Amino acid sequence: AFRDTYGINVDDLLKAEDLTIGSFRFGVSRVVPEMTQVALATRQHANMPELNDQARKKFLYRLSRADYEKEFGAKYRRPGVFARILAFFLRVIPRFGPFKPLAYRDPTPQTEDLYFRSMNDVVDNYSRMVNEAATGDPNFPNRNLDTGDVTRAGDYKLTDEAYASLVRRLAKHHFANVTPALQTNILKFFSSGPANRSLKKHKWRETQAALIALKAANLTQ
Repeated sequence: AFRDTYGINVDDLLKAEDLTIGSFRFGVSRVVPEMTQVALATRQHANMPELNDQARKKFLYRLSRADYEKEFGAKYRRPGVFARILAFFLRVIPRFGPFKPLAYRDPTPQTEDLYFRSMNDVVDNYSRMVNEAATGDPNFPNRNLDTGDVTRAGDYKLTDEAYASLVRRLAKHHFANVTPALQTNILKFFSSGPANRSLKKHKWRETQAALIALKAANLTQ
C-alpha cells in the first residue's frame, strides 16, 4: 500500500525500519501519556477559566465521563508517582536558560474554545464522510492536515518540501514504481502554485528536472 501510494518502499525511506517504528510506538504508548500525566499533576490545582459557550456545551455533550467509560472502560491510569515527582521538579526549576523550554503556559479561554470548536468540526466532518462512504464512492479532497486547507503549492513550506523531495527521489529510480494516479497528483500539485519559494535554488533546479522527466514518463502501471 505504501509503495502504491508514494512509489517507494518503506525500507527505502526508513533506514532502520524496526527501530523507527519501535521508537514511534514507545513515544505514542509511553512518553506522550506520561508527559500528559505530568502536565495534569502540575496544573491540577490551577483555576482554569473557560468560555461557557455553545461549542463547549456541544463538546461536553458528545464526550461525557459516562460515555468515555462505556466506550473505553473505567480503568484509565491517573497520574502516578513518577508523574507527580517530575511535576514537582518542573514547578521548582527556574524558567530561564536551558530550562526555559520547560515553562508551561495554561491555554487561554480563547485557545480552549478553538479546541472545542475544532473537535466538534472533526466529529461533524467524520460523521458526514462515513455517511458518504455508506451511500457511494466517497470523494475526499487532498487536504493539508496541519492547516485544514486544500493542498496547494506555495501555501505551506513543509508540503512544498515534501512533494519536491518525493519527486526527486522517484526520479533517481527512474519512476519505476510510480502509478499514473501518483504522476497526475504530483504534476497537478506543482501546477497549482509557486512551490519554488519554499525551496533553495539548487533544490528547485533538481526538482524542475525531475518534474520534466516525470511529465515525459510513459507509465503503464
